[in-house]
Amino acid sequence: MTAHLTPADRPSWPRRAVVTAGMPYGNKGLHFGHVGGVFVPADFYARFLRDRLGRENVIFVSGTDCYGSPIMEGFRKRREADGHAESISDYVRENHDSQEADLASFGVSCDLYAGSALEPAVHIHERMTAEVIERLHEQGKLTKLTTKQFYDPKAGQFLNGRQVLGRCPIQGCKSEKAYADECDLGHQFEPEELIAPKSALTGETPELVPVDNLYFDLPSYTEYMREHTERLAADPTVRSVVSKTMQEWLDAPRLFIQVKFRDEFETVRGELPAHEVIEAEGDKGSFTVVFPTWRERDEAHEVLNRAGVRFRSGKALVPFRISGNVEWGVPLPEVEGCRDLTAWVWPESLWAPISFTRAVLARDAAKLEAAGTPASELAECAVTDAELVDDAPAMIMDEPDYTHASLDWRDWWASEDARAYQFIGQDNIYFYCIAQSGMWEALDWNMRQSCVAANYHILYMGKKASSSSQAPPPLAHELL
Repeated sequence: MTAHLTPADRPSWPRRAVVTAGMPYGNKGLHFGHVGGVFVPADFYARFLRDRLGRENVIFVSGTDCYGSPIMEGFRKRREADGHAESISDYVRENHDSQEADLASFGVSCDLYAGSALEPAVHIHERMTAEVIERLHEQGKLTKLTTKQFYDPKAGQFLNGRQVLGRCPIQGCKSEKAYADECDLGHQFEPEELIAPKSALTGETPELVPVDNLYFDLPSYTEYMREHTERLAADPTVRSVVSKTMQEWLDAPRLFIQVKFRDEFETVRGELPAHEVIEAEGDKGSFTVVFPTWRERDEAHEVLNRAGVRFRSGKALVPFRISGNVEWGVPLPEVEGCRDLTAWVWPESLWAPISFTRAVLARDAAKLEAAGTPASELAECAVTDAELVDDAPAMIMDEPDYTHASLDWRDWWASEDARAYQFIGQDNIYFYCIAQSGMWEALDWNMRQSCVAANYHILYMGKKASSSSQAPPPLAHELL
């Protein structure tokens, strides 16, 4: 039966809007899932908002995800296959230009299709990254943790995420394509949990070596996330898969142990930290061990491994990794005594659209200054961002011939009368709905007037819209 709508049900519109589209990796061109599943719907919505709000009040940005282990591994394979002698930056630029040319041929109208490691946005993105890290640290939300990273003795080097292959350890996941700390279905886990790891470089079983990295205290936002998830579940515009997927990450940390290991478990049970055992029901082959926090669960790993007890982890909020020790990445400021680290690609790709927005406004500031507008009459942040931009190739897409209504990025991302609409793949619910929501809440609490506010919308396009696998159905669903 059709719902009866009243004037009170009419949608309200923001004064300004940012539209983003999921960022393709910089190790290849586009497939039609990118175009039909993400960019065409995002472009459609951006055009609608320009008509509704005025073109100067809408910014549509996306770009190439330049960093991360898939790009490093793609470059390594390319170099081995054909003697590719150029730098990894040139490799990424080549793929970026191919992506932008394809999108331009479909008439996609980004204000800027940027690259996180490419001009004109690269140095603005580095500044944005440093600002986010420093603000999170100021509020005590970043912690140095010593965790284990895979090292290949035969190759004589640490392995990045995609250079380790194994099976996903998360209970119920059937993925046979898991990497160092996540599988291709988006499940997150600790490296030591990966089942049957092998080095992609040599085929050998790698060693786990302790390293220091920075982590965001995501578990401290568990209650906030539960309330947030409940609000989404009660919203009729939100698909149930969104709130249900989020809820899966909000259970207490737990391990699943096969019944055949019960005797070995009981032998060392007294050595385990505080826990509760839930017996197997019916014909289930595993019993469950529940812990108060992720710390007790991780302490149990060593005890159980020593006793030869095999286990699988359940989904739970754990500290969200911010840094890595690979050379190809956004450099991080020194925090908690951690030096010479780069940002892990997932957190920095979450705020990359803000960096790209700042690059658009920096370009506007440069245009206005060139036309004679004194810098003192322009937003200071846009002027200083413009100073970071070196020579950049001209856009392949048509560059807007107008400037935007405000040049202060905070008016787009941290204002009550602005909204951001993000078109992404359903497989990224963890990152955009869990990790991003926690960080955005921390930043908003941190410094409301100069950080990202949590008033944003996410539009899901399908199961794999932003990945490099199958094409999703081109249907948009508003999340918030």
